[in-house]
Amino acid sequence: MGDNDSSGFDELNLDYRVLKAIAKLGWKKPTLIQEKAIPLSLAGRDVVARAKTGSGKTAAFAIPLIEKVIQAKQAHRTQCIRGLVIAPAKELASQLCEHINTLAMYASGDVTCVDLIKMDHLSSQKILLRSQPDIIVSTPSKLLDQLKEGNVHLSDTLEFLVADEADMLLSFGYESDLREILRYLPKTYQAFLTSATLNDEVVALKKLLLHNPVVLKLNESQLPSSAQLIQYHVSCTEEEKFVILCAMFKLKLIKGKSIIFLQTIDRCFKLKLFLGFFGVQAVILNSELPVNSRWHIVQQFNKDLYSVLIASDEIVLENPAHNKRKQATLKCVLRFLVFYKTSFSRIMQIIQYVLSKPQEKESSVSRGIDFNNVSNVINFDFPKTVEEYVHRVGRTARAWNQGTALSFSTERDARYVARVKKVLAKQVDESEFLKPYRISMEELDGFRYRCLDALHSVTSLAIREARLKEIKEEALKSEKLKSYFAENPRDLQLIRHDKPIQARKGLQHLKHVPDYIGILRLMHCFIVHLRIFSVPRSLRGTKLISMKAEQGRATGEKGSAPKRLSYHQRKAMVWASEFFPLAVVSTVSFFLEKKSRPAGVIFSDRNRIRHFAVLEKIADAFVCGLDVGLRIYNSDPLVELASLDQEVTGSVKLCIMLHRTNLVALVGGGPRQKFSDHSVMIWDDDKKCFVAEVAFPSEVLSLKMSYAKLVVVLRKQVHVFSFPGTPTKLVSLETRENPHGLCALSADLTMEYLAFPGYRTGSVQLTNLKLLSRSSSASPSVINAHDSELACISLNCQGSLLATASERGTLIRIFSTQKKTKLLEVRRGSNPASIYSIRFNSESSFISVTSDKGTVHVFAVKDPNLNRRSTFHKVGIMGAYVESLWATAKYSLNSDSQCFCGFGRGSTLIVVSVDGSYHKLAYNVNGTCSLLECDTFLNVGDDNEFWNSYKR
Repeated sequence: MGDNDSSGFDELNLDYRVLKAIAKLGWKKPTLIQEKAIPLSLAGRDVVARAKTGSGKTAAFAIPLIEKVIQAKQAHRTQCIRGLVIAPAKELASQLCEHINTLAMYASGDVTCVDLIKMDHLSSQKILLRSQPDIIVSTPSKLLDQLKEGNVHLSDTLEFLVADEADMLLSFGYESDLREILRYLPKTYQAFLTSATLNDEVVALKKLLLHNPVVLKLNESQLPSSAQLIQYHVSCTEEEKFVILCAMFKLKLIKGKSIIFLQTIDRCFKLKLFLGFFGVQAVILNSELPVNSRWHIVQQFNKDLYSVLIASDEIVLENPAHNKRKQATLKCVLRFLVFYKTSFSRIMQIIQYVLSKPQEKESSVSRGIDFNNVSNVINFDFPKTVEEYVHRVGRTARAWNQGTALSFSTERDARYVARVKKVLAKQVDESEFLKPYRISMEELDGFRYRCLDALHSVTSLAIREARLKEIKEEALKSEKLKSYFAENPRDLQLIRHDKPIQARKGLQHLKHVPDYIGILRLMHCFIVHLRIFSVPRSLRGTKLISMKAEQGRATGEKGSAPKRLSYHQRKAMVWASEFFPLAVVSTVSFFLEKKSRPAGVIFSDRNRIRHFAVLEKIADAFVCGLDVGLRIYNSDPLVELASLDQEVTGSVKLCIMLHRTNLVALVGGGPRQKFSDHSVMIWDDDKKCFVAEVAFPSEVLSLKMSYAKLVVVLRKQVHVFSFPGTPTKLVSLETRENPHGLCALSADLTMEYLAFPGYRTGSVQLTNLKLLSRSSSASPSVINAHDSELACISLNCQGSLLATASERGTLIRIFSTQKKTKLLEVRRGSNPASIYSIRFNSESSFISVTSDKGTVHVFAVKDPNLNRRSTFHKVGIMGAYVESLWATAKYSLNSDSQCFCGFGRGSTLIVVSVDGSYHKLAYNVNGTCSLLECDTFLNVGDDNEFWNSYKR
């Protein structure tokens, strides 16, 4: 179908909020399945849709489902569960819920979607379920359990049913569950069934769930066109597979994210161990692991924490062969535990875990699950069926993105290659299908010997030990999933899956390609194909971080420049490009970045903010000072990145980290205090020791840090030091009594503004640190912001705007730092409140405000008309109160704990609280602010990690 024959989304008569979400996702026009199925579904017809992998089937049913819910809300009908989506795999169900929520991002106030799979792990999901969400997503077995327990009622409310990947629902043994679920459904409802094939199972399911449906058999190829998906084929020996793949990775010819398919788990481990010798990190998606572990890997791969994923073919867990394998696994685990003198009680716990683990029904990696922005699919072992080839290759070139598929084959695979060519070559240009990928193996001789050395080290014993180690670790983890992770969900983020699984001390030289091999000659043997592996179109132009480039880069003078983060920190943060501050617990600093020039720290006590910075781009990480050391967290997703225990730091009163470096500044204080609260200690994580100490005559109240300055706030003084390197005092600034350590520092080094309280009550001193030196006589400018004491001050990233709040907490005022004039005044509320934080977003178009009322307010700065006003403001005689500008959006946390907020990616807010809670919110200019995610990053009661001064 040509472009001229395809209509746009705006012609489908969709709600404007759905169209806005579609535009946000970058979809220019509907795919063929969407263009045909959406109008039929909106008209109320039952639909059976067969379409290829990556054709947009999910949106084809998600958009009509969201539209049905919105129409019901506009008709003021009662709140109830109207939509049900059933998927064969837990990972797929979770992913479908994410897709639906993404399409409903601008209608989140009217459309709520809940994933029943995650309900055991987040108490907030149970609350949402009791409040009757509009849409629920689940596997048949999980849904049936909730129906029997009475947590879900569908008999009088269900209007729209979706069965995704229908051909697998019956083939994996869900028929009895589906028949029992039908007893809980109403007699009439609209249904939508999707499948990649229309086999006997689909026909049986259609008769079971649908009534007189429209069957869409789209006349399209099972694979994208050759312009979108380039498919290559390499015929070689088994050893040459390893040589070619390794050379391509080392020469960086494979760009973007890649999935490598093999036939068995053993071969997956063999390839991972082999690539590990050459410094190529990969993660295995092992279908024998618990579902939670597999879904965790999928999520992290989709968020770009991994670039290479190794997957095996499907394993049906309920077959007899797997039961025998489970028994063998149990014996191996027991021998391992006994050898290491594990306690008898622990052995019995693990025996109970292995034997009592319920039978799972699941789909393979090549089916259903959507891996985001996959550039390349590599069939290291050639698939044995055409369907398997289609589903594997379908993981890339999805929607309008481009992708590349490279398939290896040996002489044994000749019949499989011929079968695939015979069936699929008719659907695409035969000359462009499975094009030969010609490589001069003679040019790789020098590289071949190194690869053979590594292959000889990957013995069957090494593979068995690697698998045994993973089985033991996952068994111990899974044993605690239902109980421990339910109470401590943040600990799930500590699990990492791509760490080395075998010591490789003897072969470290293989990570580097020596000059004698001849890089140019190696490049020459691949030169014809240098352009085939590319980043998807949707990611082109995105700022990516190279760990090797970041590791080797240095700034400033030799010996004084900060080194980059330690390895495990860089690995966890490689996908993130920009950071911004929030505040939490006793003291919190966030990594800030503006054009790679970050700075910032936030410090709080029980009642109010003491020290903060608002020179941010995106909120992505924060540091927490605790009674037992300090911790560094990634904020989206919530992951603990690193920590220093109390033996090293003691109790930490203040802490701040220089963005993406190994330098941490901290101040001691608390019940386990090791260092004086009159000194600032500089920790070098590379040297694993403290490298500097700066002492002061009085207590240090807050800290600020950038790539050029270290700012230390005392009760009546603000000291500015050069940094990094040996801290050298540049200037000391006098201020009025400042018991809360109020201070703000801009992140942009071109306008290095520093704001702190003035001598007069409610005034702010503002100075450009670029103009000051030790002998400078230039005095700071003064802005008379309020008539009462200051409670919070904040600067935007560029240092051009200053936001202030007084101790009364009713008004927020915004000033120009250059003209020193008031630009805007907004009202938080009418009752007094303690303001905890004020944050600008990266464009300085919005600010967020948190207070002791447990609320988060969002105000528009660039366009004040977006803020709300009283209905009486047009009268003109009611006074300043009625003329006030009120928040564009507001959210209540239902908590009186001290909380701090910052802007995340897109129109999102990240809120963290002293009680250890974490909230991710979505806001829009229509006044809606809704909860996307909630979690707990720190359990306050377990380890007494909060200071005694934070307890009442």
